Amino acid sequence: MIYAVELHKLPFVQNEQQIIYTEGTYHAMINDFIRSHYSKLKTIFKRWGYEFCYLPLCEQEVLAPDILNYYAPWIGKTVERNDIGNDYVLQFMVHPENKVKIQPSILFYNRYTRYNLPDEADQYRGYVLDWENASKAPSKSRRNALLLQSFEAAARGIHDYIQAKTPQFQRVLYRDAYYEPASREADEDFGWESRQLIREIEERVDKLKQMGVNLAILEQIVHGKDQLSRLVVTKELEIKLPDYDATIMMRPLPKAVYLLFLKHHEGIRFKELPEHRDELMSIYEKLRRGPLSDKEQQSVVMATDPLNNSINEKCARIREAFVAHFDDRLARYYYIDGNRGETKRIALPENLITWES
Repeated sequence: MIYAVELHKLPFVQNEQQIIYTEGTYHAMINDFIRSHYSKLKTIFKRWGYEFCYLPLCEQEVLAPDILNYYAPWIGKTVERNDIGNDYVLQFMVHPENKVKIQPSILFYNRYTRYNLPDEADQYRGYVLDWENASKAPSKSRRNALLLQSFEAAARGIHDYIQAKTPQFQRVLYRDAYYEPASREADEDFGWESRQLIREIEERVDKLKQMGVNLAILEQIVHGKDQLSRLVVTKELEIKLPDYDATIMMRPLPKAVYLLFLKHHEGIRFKELPEHRDELMSIYEKLRRGPLSDKEQQSVVMATDPLNNSINEKCARIREAFVAHFDDRLARYYYIDGNRGETKRIALPENLITWES
């Protein structure tokens, strides 16, 4: 049986391929079965195109070192665990008094559930598992077999339901995807350039940037505990974040631009860049370890020209260097940022910045 679950807006972006086991009242028999057959259940749902999520075990997956290091590089190897029950999503019910009525179910998301139009409170469905027959089984092996059949039926039933409700043709247009910047000052394209590059970065680190309930679990673990690392510029002009155990790598010219802004913690307006051309040239020479070629000098001129898009590209590459290491909510303190037409600066508090002499 499939029923509607009216939920308020969830505190995470729903992954439409992620389905979640939920229940209004704890059922030890089913939970024990899921824990002992978790890999098999994940395989069953994967065949139908879904990611099966059992919240207590999803937490363990979220705490995998690569994900944790990206999202919370400061947290170290040990994490204070927060037990998350299978009723986590049900706390967002529009009518919480009905929570106890929720039978052991597979909760899934379908944007096309009413007249083929999105309805925020009506996008969630529960597929009730056939668990009562299993509870009456004469043996554990028979009980497990019946439960396995029930989960297989759920995977197939959810797939068939969504296929029947989804329009045959879907097309989503993203305004920015068709945006072609006209000739303008570099400052006007600052945000757009960064967004475009960040899309590419997020695709490359998609495994680490898990959305859906996994992200909500992770945020619960690290919420309110973010710690900024010190930034150290070594004698060799390496950029290190010792508290994140990270060395930030950049090509010489973006790195020179970064060091320029780091020296000017008060920030620089793009229209003021020509005033800093000689200083940027000097930093670039130190990084190149010698006199600059004509081509390299010309690249500095372009990077300090407010009418040239070169500075946007350099700032986007700087942002990329940090976001490749850790989540943007932390990275934004380290890269060059600012509103259009306003001073661009690095937000990291000055007392966390050290220049080795």
